[in-house]
Amino acid sequence: MFRSLHEGARGADVKQLQAFLRSMGFYRGAVDGRFGPKTRTATQVWQRSVGANPSGIVSLNSIVYVDDLPARLDIQPSVVRIGIRAPRSVRVLRSELIEAVASANREASSAGGVA
Repeated sequence: MFRSLHEGARGADVKQLQAFLRSMGFYRGAVDGRFGPKTRTATQVWQRSVGANPSGIVSLNSIVYVDDLPARLDIQPSVVRIGIRAPRSVRVLRSELIEAVASANREASSAGGVA
């Protein structure tokens, strides 16, 4: 995320948010890059599901978007609290990252290389 997203915002980052919300089952509207009432409502439902304030606004840096998998993330301890139970969306992303890395390693192994 490059900025806070709210109703009225438009752009590729809104499209990424919509795709994320859709993949998690919170959004059924068009993935068109326009943050309208349906995106706001889906955002609020998602925020409630992770125990966040359902403001309908996605604050800067509240979501990490990874364009290509596998990817390496450098997570600063001062930003992320360790030891808390991760919300469902984070657990799903974590399992997808683990599977993507395992898949890349299997492909590299069968090709004689190392991922």
